[in-house]
Amino acid sequence: MLTVVSSVLIAVGTVVFCIAGLGLLRLPDVFTRISAIGTAAGIGVAFIVLGVALQDPTLANAIKAMVAILLQVTTSVIGATAIARAAVLRRQHFASGTDLDSVAHLGAVASRPEGQTPGRDR
Repeated sequence: MLTVVSSVLIAVGTVVFCIAGLGLLRLPDVFTRISAIGTAAGIGVAFIVLGVALQDPTLANAIKAMVAILLQVTTSVIGATAIARAAVLRRQHFASGTDLDSVAHLGAVASRPEGQTPGRDR
């Protein structure tokens, strides 16, 4: 039974990464792509590490898995935030349809590419 649960967790983690990979191809701007990858890095790795830890359930493996998951979730959030901040500072454009009023506190950095109007897809 534990082997089945472990395999399912590993498969779910793999599916999360595959969906994030599709997000890299399909999402409209750098900010939504960062969101997809940051989320997948935290959740996908957590599922896979937990699944692998259940392959050999010992106290030592449980502690290692929890530390690995905690560090991965923490660093994926910090990494995604740092990349998004760098994108804002490099004046990357937001996708059309983005409510720029919600990012008005960013000042002149919040902009659209020339010729794009709100609500118009790429």
